[in-house]
Amino acid sequence: MKIELTDNRRLFVFMAVVFMLFCALIIQLANLTIVQGTEYADKASSRTKEEIITTGARGIIMDCNGVPLAYDEKSYDVIFYKDPSKNSSDERAHFTLILMRAIEIIRKNGGVINDNFSIKRNEEGLFEFDFGTTDLVVFAKREQNWRRDLQFLDKYKDGELEGEYKRNPEDIYTIMRTRYQIPPELGYEEARLLLSIW
Repeated sequence: MKIELTDNRRLFVFMAVVFMLFCALIIQLANLTIVQGTEYADKASSRTKEEIITTGARGIIMDCNGVPLAYDEKSYDVIFYKDPSKNSSDERAHFTLILMRAIEIIRKNGGVINDNFSIKRNEEGLFEFDFGTTDLVVFAKREQNWRRDLQFLDKYKDGELEGEYKRNPEDIYTIMRTRYQIPPELGYEEARLLLSIW
């Protein structure tokens, strides 16, 4: 026995299928907007909203004559974290390039980089240590600590570096430029700033 659908029946079946599809879509839409709507709204707002808590400015503290003793000044610090296990020559060169790019960005935005490198050139162009003191005992102690921290402390006798082990500031500056892969075309001031960060 063959059942043939007439045109009216075909149209009815087609309309029933379309109606069922629309019902499924409406049910899914209701599920997403009404049942799970709050959950999705919370997820969306947590991705676009970040809460930053800042403390208020203290203001200017003045003495009895109106001379400022303390005042607020906004400053931002850029801190670099370097993986100590990545210490090959290529990795140091890569990190130096990152530092150069960071210096460029900081300067472009009006920032200042602290330069606290302890080897400086004097008026005659000679390299010398500058540890911020004229007291010879304090100076010697700071130099000893500085050399130890940067691994330029090889051999001591009676509190003094011995002969060939006492590298002069210019030699140390040159060694450090090589150690940290500072490009040779970079001038003294820029290299010094990079060494200060390193």
